[in-house]
Amino acid sequence: MTSIARTVPWGCVHQIRLQRGSANLASFSSCNMMATMSRTKMHEDEIETSVGLVSRLVSTQFPQWAGLPLTLFPSDGTDHDVYRLGDHLSVRMPLIESATSQALKEAEWLLRLAPHLPLAIPTQVAMGQPGEGYPFLWSVCTWLPGESAANATIGDLELAARDLSAFIIALRKVATTGAHPRPPRSRGAPLSELDEAVRRSVAALGDRIDGGTTMELWEDSLRADPWDGPEVWPR
Repeated sequence: MTSIARTVPWGCVHQIRLQRGSANLASFSSCNMMATMSRTKMHEDEIETSVGLVSRLVSTQFPQWAGLPLTLFPSDGTDHDVYRLGDHLSVRMPLIESATSQALKEAEWLLRLAPHLPLAIPTQVAMGQPGEGYPFLWSVCTWLPGESAANATIGDLELAARDLSAFIIALRKVATTGAHPRPPRSRGAPLSELDEAVRRSVAALGDRIDGGTTMELWEDSLRADPWDGPEVWPR
């Protein structure tokens, strides 16, 4: 189904997390995401970050956290590098200019959304400024304990599914009044907005995929009735 929606502003909240020792879904956080350490460069304008750079930025702008252990965290995200800072914090470093607005949105909306949600989400505790040759705003967030559900054994899948569905239902009930508009062709867009890009991408992939079947499925999706309800928060 296509939809018109306001996109949840947290890049740092989209991975299911499990509390250690628990089989239940406990919280959400891609600030703690597990993935392989190698990462393919996804954007032509992508910049690089390093432990040394982040350490200098933290020490200069937030001296209260200078000296805390700092490590690059394995992440499959494409627009931020994530560093773990000490035991309770994470540092999110945008890799592309188009991702820099996320920190400003997260600063406002994570705190506003959190009281309405049944699972814990990270909150932003500080916003860093460009410096040390790094050109973008960056942020420090709380760190949620646990492990990635993608790599963990979930003891009760039915309970986890109920927890996850309860989160999504609660999120969709939060009013979008005052929320930032959804950019064209972004998450939550009507599929018709994406049609040109999908066709171009399928053509570019050539015989690496079954283009005919892919386009049949895509065109079937386009025939679905568009979302005609009020705007909601998707993720």
